[in-house]
Amino acid sequence: MKDKNAFFRNASAFGIVIGLWVLYSLMATDLPTMVDGLTAVVFITVVTLLASDAMEKAFTDPTLFTWQYMVGGAFILVCSGLWLFFAACETWLQFILRGLLLAGSSAGTYCWFWFCYRFSVMTDDERMLVILSKAYRKVSKTFPQLDDEGVRNALKETLFCRLEGDSLEGVLLTDQPFVSGYGTYNSVAHSSTLSAQEKSAALTNIATYINTLIARRNRDTASA
Repeated sequence: MKDKNAFFRNASAFGIVIGLWVLYSLMATDLPTMVDGLTAVVFITVVTLLASDAMEKAFTDPTLFTWQYMVGGAFILVCSGLWLFFAACETWLQFILRGLLLAGSSAGTYCWFWFCYRFSVMTDDERMLVILSKAYRKVSKTFPQLDDEGVRNALKETLFCRLEGDSLEGVLLTDQPFVSGYGTYNSVAHSSTLSAQEKSAALTNIATYINTLIARRNRDTASA
């Protein structure tokens, strides 16, 4: 994903700033002053990183500055305000209730960026890869309950790349697809973009690989 490194970059910067502040406070101030300062530092750092990230996207790659990002940015500002609200609590009841409100809002903001924003800035291939990977992982959970023919049919429908170790227990090797566009056996069989020769070669290759997985499954079961 184009924006994959932005989260890790901002999270690293946030961690460094907070770490330096805590280190400074332990050497130069008492605990109450450190806590008060930390409240302000967290708020300022989060807002500054958000503003910096938004400006970078707006001026260097506007395709990343989507409406989903702006909604997520508003969520971050709300969480920042809730952080100040939480820091101002005076009783244990306020501490618990405001803490739960902050935690819930933060979790919701993370989910928004992970599921809504991340999906909105993917390329078509990246989006297809996520959908197909999710479908395969869901089906793969049923393999222990299926016979060989059931597993074969499931693989023809959902498997689009090789598996680590050429085993049904292996993870998807998404950098080793059977065909461009992450086609499965069934999708290749119904494809109208491949020539008859290309389709035949692809189907033979996928069917052979599926047979290898089934044979490996039987060997593993027999040796168990």
